[in-house]
Amino acid sequence: MPPTGESCADVLPLVVSPTLDGSTVGATSGAADDLTGSCVVHPGGRDRVYAVTNPRATEVAFLSAAVIPVGFDAILSIRSRCGEPQAELACANLGGAGTTEIASATMPPLATFYLNVDGAGADQAGSFTLTFSFE
Repeated sequence: MPPTGESCADVLPLVVSPTLDGSTVGATSGAADDLTGSCVVHPGGRDRVYAVTNPRATEVAFLSAAVIPVGFDAILSIRSRCGEPQAELACANLGGAGTTEIASATMPPLATFYLNVDGAGADQAGSFTLTFSFE
């Protein structure tokens, strides 16, 4: 069965293109509340978790990611270890339904980081586009 992004045990892998970027569409509707970013104001939002790996074997990369929610208030957090709050490197919550959230972090060579798309509150869920790029 393919991964669903429901939890750290079921992370959705992101595919990095030859131009060092990528995107995917997803939805938090129907998901559970497994992870909570530090910038969530009202915990309990449904979430999905993705993994992305720095494709560079010998170079540090700058990861930039954005979540574009449709009709709900989302947050985006980046962690170096899935499920560990102390491993959070960035958390974006500008607030408001439909607001694009952007987060970034510096990644060691071949490191895997985890992107968590979460509802900003317990009643926040919906579809989104997640984009990312390496510089």
